[in-house]
Amino acid sequence: MCGAIQNKIEQKMQKYLIILLIGLGLTSCGEYQKVLKSNDYDYKFEYAKRAFDQKRYVQAATVLGDILTVFKGTEKAEETLYLLALCNYENKDYPTASSYFKTYYTRYPKGKYTELARFYCGYGYYLDSPEPQLDQSGTIKAIEELQGFLDYFPRSDKVSIAQNAIFELQDIEAASECPVVLQPWHLWR
Repeated sequence: MCGAIQNKIEQKMQKYLIILLIGLGLTSCGEYQKVLKSNDYDYKFEYAKRAFDQKRYVQAATVLGDILTVFKGTEKAEETLYLLALCNYENKDYPTASSYFKTYYTRYPKGKYTELARFYCGYGYYLDSPEPQLDQSGTIKAIEELQGFLDYFPRSDKVSIAQNAIFELQDIEAASECPVVLQPWHLWR
């Protein structure tokens, strides 16, 4: 009898937990829609930071993109641009992320995140670099950006990562310049 009561209690608790989780999910979506419609840019900024911390990068990027121009020239502009770049990086949109990182370090050469922006700009291009048989302009961009990072921050803790990426990119570039070696079966034709 005691076991049956305990079973019923557990079943009710599971139902309440499911209802609670569904409610939280709906509230989260509702808040996002509310944020998108809001004209309170500070509220949008705080929401975007929370979304970023919760790894909801698409939502954070959308909101940050909306407020980027509004905050231009303010204290929040620097962090907004950097977070927008990071959101794109985390979403694996490396070309867009690299573009935002470059805008960041160009606009804020002595900014709080300049070292990381320079690194991630080059590393994003590295992660997006094509196979050797394809156009290597992205590879060249990656090498240039990573070399720029090394020139500006030679004592960074990311130096070895940048150097290894450059070596790998140089190997890809060299492989793209070599003619295709004929396989033995090509000789028999």
